[in-house]
Parts: sequence; structure tokens; C-alpha cells
Amino acid sequence: DKNAIRVSANSASGIFYGIQTIRQMLPIAGPNDQNAANLRLPAVKIVDEPRFGYRGMHLDVARHFFSVEEVKNYLDLMALYKFNHFHWHLTDDQGWRIEIKQYPRLTEVGAWRSETRIGHNRDEPAQYDGQKHGGFYTQKEILEIIEYADDRYITIIPEIEMPGHASAALAAYPQLACQPGEYEVAKDWGVFEDVFCPTEETFTFLQNVLTEVTNLFPSKYIHIGGDEVPKAQWERSRFCRRLIRRLDLKDEAGLQSYFISRIDTFLNSKGRKLVGWDEILEGGLSPNATVMSWRGEQGGIEAAKQGHDVIMTPNSHCYFDYYQGDPEQEPLAIGGNLPVQKVYEYQPIPSGLDAQAASHILGAQGNVWTEYIKNEDYLHYMVFPRAAALAEVLWSPKEKRNWPDFASRWEDHLPRLAKRNLRPAMQMFGLVDSIYLEGKEIVLDLHTIAREGKIHFERDSIDPSPSSPVYTEPITIKENTTFRAAVFRDEQQLGNVYRENFLYHQAIGANLAQEGLWSDSYTGGGAKALVDGRSGTLNHTDGHWQGYEGSRLNLTIDLGSVQEISSIDMHFLYHPDNWIMLPRRIEILASQDGNNYTSIRDVSYPAPRRETIAPRREKLSTIPPDAFRYLKVQAQAVPSLPAWHPGYRQKGWMFVDEIIFN
Repeated sequence: DKNAIRVSANSASGIFYGIQTIRQMLPIAGPNDQNAANLRLPAVKIVDEPRFGYRGMHLDVARHFFSVEEVKNYLDLMALYKFNHFHWHLTDDQGWRIEIKQYPRLTEVGAWRSETRIGHNRDEPAQYDGQKHGGFYTQKEILEIIEYADDRYITIIPEIEMPGHASAALAAYPQLACQPGEYEVAKDWGVFEDVFCPTEETFTFLQNVLTEVTNLFPSKYIHIGGDEVPKAQWERSRFCRRLIRRLDLKDEAGLQSYFISRIDTFLNSKGRKLVGWDEILEGGLSPNATVMSWRGEQGGIEAAKQGHDVIMTPNSHCYFDYYQGDPEQEPLAIGGNLPVQKVYEYQPIPSGLDAQAASHILGAQGNVWTEYIKNEDYLHYMVFPRAAALAEVLWSPKEKRNWPDFASRWEDHLPRLAKRNLRPAMQMFGLVDSIYLEGKEIVLDLHTIAREGKIHFERDSIDPSPSSPVYTEPITIKENTTFRAAVFRDEQQLGNVYRENFLYHQAIGANLAQEGLWSDSYTGGGAKALVDGRSGTLNHTDGHWQGYEGSRLNLTIDLGSVQEISSIDMHFLYHPDNWIMLPRRIEILASQDGNNYTSIRDVSYPAPRRETIAPRREKLSTIPPDAFRYLKVQAQAVPSLPAWHPGYRQKGWMFVDEIIFN
């Protein structure tokens, strides 16, 4: 009211979150500003509570090390947006970051790599910076950070990776591996065969490490990783084969379950709960374990149905190391594409769960893997505004969330963050397109949520400027067109340049019929996406590709009348890093009447090899008969990923885009 601000809650943390609300409402002024004494707030009443009890953010300090001060800054930002769990990824192949007094070589050796790969991990030939990289937190520093987080009502969950992602630990103590030899702290990214051997010596080592970890961290959860565990070393190990027989296990997946169960039992004896990535489900899951579902939502759904607690963190919505715009206009990132609106629209409780299973969804978490995030400025750029969007997903009632309203309120936060010298990404204030077909015409409709933003465009290959023509209404395209547009305010560009090359061909607007549909995650824009004049790029999330997970494509294209076509070009994506393979087989058939078809192309692609992982667009060209009306395309995705792939035995994806008729 006009005399006072009152905050009441049923816990101290509630009072703290109420204060954060006040902070967000305050005008932008600091204690030294001359008008600070005249700050005013509206007299309002706010009754508020979080939707989910677990509201998490993650930070990987193993790939790139962040200082104590930088970690504290991260915690400050988490507190402002009412996150209450900090998942601290402290060990991986590329570095061991926590002092363990009983094993000093973990930081003497494991905390330092000789150099770091430059460019993307798939670039060939590989290049390196030649600079030693590393660092670690002393136990005194860790206690300092824990106290700092506790003052902000944030619980820190430490992660000690096992049994995979162990290169740094094995470089320090190679006797813990199944295969003799010298190990080094990894200087590349990816998944390595270096894993802990499930010997008694290894379990003694890990229990001693976890004893020091639990003595430091008061969190009831201890994260043990459990993801991406190649089984090759175990398969070659005589000890492991004997252990599998002695324990009457089915295979190496059962051995992984045994490994996790041993650690789970030990943590339970310390009064702690094990949490791990969804791979810990493989081979059977310990009854007390909590699952973090990262490979989509299926692992979380399965775990919840089994009665396990689940933290949702699917890479489709919660991986903030993904690109958030056109990769050609963004700093280097691991891949993918996750715009802030997709984060904001995430629903942590999957549809189809009954009330009992849904009660096991504790909340969700944003993950920040730092293979390509080398410093604090880039960290902030990747995290915000996506973290703010996730904060609202986890706090606000589902029915109260509104994307345009969030975008408007986020603009009000920009000056506040600027005072902290924090520069968030601005892509959300760029352009969003709506492309549809009207008969044989392509219609392009553009809009922006930026306040007072004007759209300027060019119909050629140059980028627009504030002096370019102003976009005022949808544009009709009836020929090959290179289109560029951007949003400007006060002659400053907001977001990236919108770039689209439209290929106008004879099948634009043709009728399509499919038996079995594409994945809901990769629709390409709808039913006519394969003949809408836009071709997918190497970015599989660019919105143009249609994706099929382990299934068939059975497509019929009707041109409406018998026509003479000189060539047909069809495009597929090959991107093993994202589990996307070329089809096992493609057959193309043509017909004049829709009943009698003639096969005009039948192609089988060889099984992919580890050496050929560079992504590419594969064009399949076909010379059709003199005249036809109907074209049928039948393609089969690979039924399972090859043995060398981290997703071995799981379904592969097939990505299809524009079918061009000339």
C-alpha cells in the first residue's frame, strides 16, 4: 500500500522469492543514482507460488573451466529468476574439477589437458590451439560456493561421471581401466571408449571419492552421470566377461545396471539419493534412483510409470548449448536449434501420464554444455533469455503463460541486465515467418514481436539496411527468389537477418498423400513441406526437414495432370552426430493413371562408417519417363544405428526435404 511493502510466506525461501519479485518490479536505478530516493512501485497484491518444486539450471565446467567468481555470478542470475537447484557438472573426459584429497593426481593430472580442439569437432583435418587448459576448485572454494548458493536458497547437486566419460580420471589412475595403457585428458569432444572397469579397486576408489563429495555437499541428490557408456572395453575384457557370467547377467547393459546399483547402494548408506541421466534405465534401474530424461521425454515417461522420480531435461527443449538462430550468423555451437519460444512453450509433464505417474515429475532443468562456450560472455549469451523462459515454465501456472506477454516483459528486463554488463541473445526480437501455398503461389508472411520494430527487406542476396524497402504486407512468390529481411529499431538491427532462397518448380502446390506421417518434432512445416519451394540446410532443426524415426516414407505426389518433367531432384540429410542417417533404400515410381506404376529409380545406400561422419545433404537425381502425373516415393530409414555410434541399436532418423520437379 502507500505506506509499506509486506512480504509473507510459510518459509524463509518464500520470503526470498518475494524479494526477487520486488527486485524485478523496481525501476532501473542503483543506490548511487540521484533519483534512487524517489523510486516508486504500484500498490499491488501478488499471491504466488511455484508450479514445480525442482527448478534447475546446469553448468558444465569440465569442458571449459569457469572461475569461482563466474560460478557465483551464475548463481546470482539463477536466484533472480527463482531457480533453486544448480547441477554442477564437475568431471568429464576433458577435465576433473574437484579436489579429492585422497587422490591428488585427479587434479594434478586430470584437471589439465594439453590443448583444445579449434572449430567444430567434426571439422577435418582436426586443428588445436596448442594451449594448456584447465583448473579445479579446492574443497575450501567449494564450501564457499555452497554457502553462497545456500544464501540464495539454491541447492547444489554435484555430478561425478561414471562409468563412462572417465578419460580424465583414467589419465590420473590408469589402473582403474579394463585395458592397460596410457590415457590422456581428452582434447576433443564427443564420446570415448575410456570407461571405469567394474573391479573392486574401482568401487573402492569411487566410494572414497563420493565420501569426500558427500562430506562437502549437503544435497540429498548426488548425480553420477551414467550416460553414453560405450561397452567396447567391457566386451574385450576377460574380467568383465567372467563377472557377467558370475553375476548371471544378460550382457554388458546388465553390467552397467550392476555398476549403477553398487553406487546407488553406497549413496543410500550415506543418506543420499542417486540421480543419473536416462541411460541408467538400461538393464534395469535401482529402486531409489531418480532419472534425468535428456534423450527426449521417453526415458522420463518410462521411469515415471515405473514409480521413479523424474527431472525433465529433454534436448528438444532444455539444451541451451544449441543454436538459437541461423548457424551461419551465430557463434559456434554444438548443433541443433532451440529458439526461446520453443523453450517457453515446453510442458514438463508429458501428455498421456496418469495422475500417479505425473506426480513423479519433479520439475525440469536447463542444461549448458560448454564444449564451445569458452567464456562468461558467451555463457550469458547462450543462457538468456532461454533460462528466463524456462523459469516461467517452472514457476507459473500452465494456463497463465502467454508468449507475447512474456516477450513484452522480457524487453523490460534488458536494461536491468545491461547494468550487469550482461548481453543476452536478441533473436526473439528478429523475424518469424509464416509460409503457405495458395494454389501455385508461395505466400511469405513475416512478423516480429519487437516493440516499434520495422521490417526492411531485399529481394536479392544482399542483407537489408535501414534504408531498404519497408515490409508492410505478405509477399507472393512465383519465381526463384532470394529474400533477405531484418528488424530495425532506431536504425539498430534486432536479431539475425532472415534469409530464405525460394526454388520455384513445377510441383509447387501439388497434392501429396502419405501413408504414415512424419515425427511431430520435425514436421518441415506441414503436409506440403516437400513441395513448398524451400530446401533444408545442414541444420536439421531449420524447420524445413521432415523427420522419420526408424520408419518408412510412402509418399504419392499428384501433379494434377499428365506433364512432361525433365528431371526430379530429391534431398536427404546425413548427420550422424544427430542420429540422422541416409535411408537404407529408396525406390521412385511413376504413373499416368495412379494405378499402374513403373519403377524409375531404385537405390540402396551402404551402411555408414565411423570415418564418414561429416554432415551433408544427399541429392538423388532421377530422369523420369516422357510424361506422368503421379510420382510415388518409398524410402526406409535404417532400422537401428551402427555399432560404432553412441546410439547403437536404437532407431535411426531419416530426414527428407524438397522434391524438385524441373
